[in-house]
Amino acid sequence: MVLQHEERLDVLADEYTEEGRKAFAERRMEEAVLLVQNASHLYKENQNYLKYAMSMNMLGVIYASMGNETTAVDYYLDALEVASRHKCNQAVALIYNNIGSRYQELKEYKKAVDYFKRTIEVLERLECRQEERFKTWCFIAYLNLTKSYLQQEKYMLAWDTLELTERYLHGEILEEYRYSYLIIKCNLYWCMGKKEEVYKNMDVLLECAMKNPNTSDYEENIKDICSLFQKMGEYEKWKQVICFFEENMKNSDSVYFRLVMTEMWMDYYQTIGNRQKYVDLCVEHAELYHKQKRINDKERSAAIDMKIELREKEEERKRAEKRSNVDALTGLGNRYLLEKDICSMLEQTVKQHGELAIGVLDVDCFKAQNDAYGHIHGDNCLKEIASIIKKTIKGKGKAYRFGGDEFVLLINGGEKEKVRQIAEEIKQKVQMARIRDVHSAVETEITVSQGYAILTPGEQLDQKKLISYADRALYYVKENGRNGYHIINE
Repeated sequence: MVLQHEERLDVLADEYTEEGRKAFAERRMEEAVLLVQNASHLYKENQNYLKYAMSMNMLGVIYASMGNETTAVDYYLDALEVASRHKCNQAVALIYNNIGSRYQELKEYKKAVDYFKRTIEVLERLECRQEERFKTWCFIAYLNLTKSYLQQEKYMLAWDTLELTERYLHGEILEEYRYSYLIIKCNLYWCMGKKEEVYKNMDVLLECAMKNPNTSDYEENIKDICSLFQKMGEYEKWKQVICFFEENMKNSDSVYFRLVMTEMWMDYYQTIGNRQKYVDLCVEHAELYHKQKRINDKERSAAIDMKIELREKEEERKRAEKRSNVDALTGLGNRYLLEKDICSMLEQTVKQHGELAIGVLDVDCFKAQNDAYGHIHGDNCLKEIASIIKKTIKGKGKAYRFGGDEFVLLINGGEKEKVRQIAEEIKQKVQMARIRDVHSAVETEITVSQGYAILTPGEQLDQKKLISYADRALYYVKENGRNGYHIINE
């Protein structure tokens, strides 16, 4: 089976996305960014707006994991704009959830709650409910909402939301997210005074720190366990968790992760009262912070460069497309654009079970005019007639130069009276123009012949047949004295 060009682009983009996910899980962040950016460009080129928005969202997740909040939010907002414009609600839900997570990370819990609620609302829409990962998305949104309520000390709200979360906790979801769920539940248990339930799960919490390094939630889980052990006064276990995290992250040369590690040890040594260790770590933290800032600035600069480059390419593409769609002499649409618009018009009219109208116009005795007064006069004549047609058809349809002195009109709807009014107005305005030869005082009497067809399109009606009906009407006018119009209604 031979894949079409669009299918090949999507297959290649999917491969880039999958490789990007793998690189992200293995903490190869720069490689992950490049792979997902490649996928993003291909999805955009192929106008696959759902996957394009999803890939932009994924870039936001990667940059957030690297500690670059500014670039992460830029990607989230760009993705949200695309997803909203093209009604890709699946992507909208994920982006809302991730923006909420950023607010949660920054301890802006009221804003986080707002975005998690928005996520849940969007997930109720049909296209989201039909997604294979619908239940997983619901679980994550409710679990995030539980955590935000917990951080606001709204424990009963958190407990009620946790019960909603548990509706989705089974099968693959349980396997993938059981640590995240258990950590939040244990934190909630502790805050609600159910301390014996937390002690029952101590070994599993330590297991999470030891064995769960390749999930996107690992760092967040570690921080939550550390917070819990700090509240419990379990300092040795807290230290164990930090050591496990440090061991699992030892192969990462990221300044961001070194910064995270330093902050964890700072919290630990400050809590247990080891001031010297704490001060030493503060100095190290300052150095790492400045390194990370330089990296963030460089990444932001690169992101700006990329956006400017993409915008310039998009503007050039639009200019090229406009050039390819517009007749250079008259400024009307050309035959290439006519072909595209006829196809769209036919499809839309068939769906609406309506009629459409098409007109073919040409300048009477144009060759004689050219021979008598020259091509410059002929060009001016065509430009003035095109201007009359353009003004007359504005808001009622579209006009195109078909070639030479021939023009085509596509008229919205198939009302005969509307077509007659357009034809009569063009006839009168062309006669009133009395187009002048630029090299003499001679005024030439220019007239046009117009043929229109009003049709109910069916499966057998294509562009050529459509124009041929209007040509028949035009031929009738030519055979009967020119300077007029005729409308046939099939």
